[in-house]
Amino acid sequence: AAVKLESELANPNLTFQPVISLKSAQIARTVQLKQGDPDVLNVTKRLLKHAHQNHKEKGRRQQAWVEKQQNRYSFKPKVSKNSEILVSCNPVFKEQKNFVERQ
Repeated sequence: AAVKLESELANPNLTFQPVISLKSAQIARTVQLKQGDPDVLNVTKRLLKHAHQNHKEKGRRQQAWVEKQQNRYSFKPKVSKNSEILVSCNPVFKEQKNFVERQ
């Protein structure tokens, strides 16, 4: 890697070095501050904010999918109170909490 870096530095065709002028940097800062978000310049806060927004969006999409599935599949079985009492009294079913496990 060091040899490659030295050869690239010695290559006369690879001389471009971008420079941002002071005026351009000032303009960029004023535009960012005018947008009302002072955390734009703080990379850590900006990345945390972006991650939080992504997390919220993912939760919103998951909730929308659940609601869509609930609307799509309208069958919602109801277990009678007597069945719940019988299951709670029977020692065979003590460790199996839901209907699927008991099957």
